[in-house]
Amino acid sequence: MFARRRYARISSASGISEESRKALEDSQESLPRFLFRAFGRRSGGDSRLNTPSRIIPRGFLGGKTPTDIYDIPNLKYMVDCHYRGGRIDTEFSSWAACITVACKFHVEI
Repeated sequence: MFARRRYARISSASGISEESRKALEDSQESLPRFLFRAFGRRSGGDSRLNTPSRIIPRGFLGGKTPTDIYDIPNLKYMVDCHYRGGRIDTEFSSWAACITVACKFHVEI
């Protein structure tokens, strides 16, 4: 019973439905073998963010530390802005399962 109440609370605080949250959780069951990433000046190309040993999303530049994804206020808005390339200090880093998608993204930024 407690988990059910917490589940609903988190979903409403993050701005996503319980159905969307379940789909997100279920998607973790089939991760691709390889992931590729491309970035440029406008998308995390800051030298403080991308080094040979780590990749840090722009949202953590000011010293903010990662938390649970569902603790992000208005998660849906952040996801929408991140994927549309909006000017937002996103807490995400995009990866592609296909190298051609990563290369295409790099050419477009």
